Amino acid sequence: MHFHLARDGSLSFAGRILSGATAGAVGWSAIYPVDVIKSHIQKLHPESNKRPTMSEVIRKLLPPGTTVVQGIRTMYRGYGIAILRAIPVATVSLTACKILNYALLYSPDYSY
Repeated sequence: MHFHLARDGSLSFAGRILSGATAGAVGWSAIYPVDVIKSHIQKLHPESNKRPTMSEVIRKLLPPGTTVVQGIRTMYRGYGIAILRAIPVATVSLTACKILNYALLYSPDYSY
């Protein structure tokens, strides 16, 4: 596979695929802890039938005395599965978007 830039400065097809995969992995890595908190907020308490607040969820996930390593493990539990899903989704969507954008902009029949 060649990841070179073409003469016009655009990435090769393989480069676009790698860029999409990298963008998906980096994006999910950055927001995954927030997504974990959001998922816990969406759950109802069985006894009170109401949703917990963000601070309640954080206190439950990271009680006092939690070490940094334990906190990272807690906040990134399930991360591998999310990345296995995110990489192909981002790869396909970003590559398709770029290809369609190029096709629309440089198509001889394209006009406003």
